[in-house]
Amino acid sequence: MVNDYVQHLETWIKTKGLKKQDANVAAFLAVRELVKARLDDGYSATVIFDFLRDTKQIDVCYDTFLKYVHRHVRPPRRRRKAGTVVSKKQSGKVAEPTDNKTQAVETPGPLKGFVYNPVPNPDELL
Repeated sequence: MVNDYVQHLETWIKTKGLKKQDANVAAFLAVRELVKARLDDGYSATVIFDFLRDTKQIDVCYDTFLKYVHRHVRPPRRRRKAGTVVSKKQSGKVAEPTDNKTQAVETPGPLKGFVYNPVPNPDELL
């Protein structure tokens, strides 16, 4: 039954035709596992893109390739919630939010270095 569906889908695509964008996404999805494996091996996206482009496995520009990599290969990054604290010991892990009521807020002192004062100090004038 699944095979009938695939054959029916293929004939429908041939009669209707694919848009170029759909064909590019389909071509990328065909090599997605290869891209993921090479990225995990430490190769750069540029090298992988050049290889796929030279072997005519994909026909997209580099920006589109990166968009496909971020969308279909790399998981989206989690954003930190406001109030979370990251310590150096955690090496990139997000800590639990701290309770702002129990902890005192430290106000920063005056800035170190040059501070512009539009009114000159008479002692410093020549």
